[in-house]
Amino acid sequence: MDEISLPSDEGQELPSQLAFNPVKTDIGLLARDLYRLFNQAIDERVRRFGLSTNACRYLAVIGMHAGITPKEMSEYFSVRSPTTVSALRILEEKRLVERYKDRVDARKTRYKLTARGVEVEALARASAVDVEALAVGCLSDQEKEEFGRMVARIRSSLESVLAP
Repeated sequence: MDEISLPSDEGQELPSQLAFNPVKTDIGLLARDLYRLFNQAIDERVRRFGLSTNACRYLAVIGMHAGITPKEMSEYFSVRSPTTVSALRILEEKRLVERYKDRVDARKTRYKLTARGVEVEALARASAVDVEALAVGCLSDQEKEEFGRMVARIRSSLESVLAP
């Protein structure tokens, strides 16, 4: 097996691509940290429903797309099927969603919110809206728009690299 040779610690500089990138400027780490903080803040608010932020995201998508299939949800969230199945099982146990067979293709299972699910989804959505308002309340409208534009540009750049 070939070993990777790195410069020794004897005062030699690392190549720029190996140089330490402080957390303050590592966009990926900043985005991850922001996502983690949003999740924690939302989790604190939705815990009273016995749900996690991720479960609430599934509720929201089912609420917006009644009749969605597990495969479609997995694609929407870019996750593997077992992750979606696990989330749906939890939501079913809490009687927030119900499944039913597709009328045209009985092999497909579809999901919709129950009446209780509609209520909980609205409360969870309000919690998420509150967290976002708190998070961006320190920014001006111009800064919010600028942030959105920057994120869109970064996203576009990464998507172009990932495109087939």
